[in-house]
Amino acid sequence: MTRSIYLVLTATKTWLSRTIQFVTRDRYNHVSIALDPFLCEMYSFGRRKYNNPFDGGFTQEKCSTPIFQEAFCAIYACKLTNTQYETLRNRLRTMNEHATDYQYHFLGLFAVWCGYKWERENSYFCSQFIATLLKELQLSLPHEEPFFVRPNDFAYLPYTKLIYEGALRHYLPPTYQKLSIV
Repeated sequence: MTRSIYLVLTATKTWLSRTIQFVTRDRYNHVSIALDPFLCEMYSFGRRKYNNPFDGGFTQEKCSTPIFQEAFCAIYACKLTNTQYETLRNRLRTMNEHATDYQYHFLGLFAVWCGYKWERENSYFCSQFIATLLKELQLSLPHEEPFFVRPNDFAYLPYTKLIYEGALRHYLPPTYQKLSIV
């Protein structure tokens, strides 16, 4: 039996996101991982408070925040085995219980733009974090090192299927349809 998770790529309108888009020229500048199609359990590394971009770290994100309500997105479904799903769910819930132990890796974000790898314990930027989770689940990545994976890279993974693209505020989760991922 398999379970689906969801990779949510977004293009938000914050100044940091626009800076990332300007530098990378990529369509999407943020990635989150959700355990359900309603995106109720959605996690990433980003701002912890809506009005403070410098207080960043591990966070459970809410689609109802103004940042996400104004975002354009692409949502990809990804099938996992039950064991992989439970491993991921447990890891995310443990991290959520200790969220203050994790920091957003601002300096790593700039290092990756320069082609340098600079990892710090308990410190990630969004795409590095999601890539690390997928690597821990034994899923292939476009780069050997999670540090160099960018949000747009998740759109090209062979084990994902695009289920929605458009304004995040207009997303309606699949209800009774079975998702078949090749």
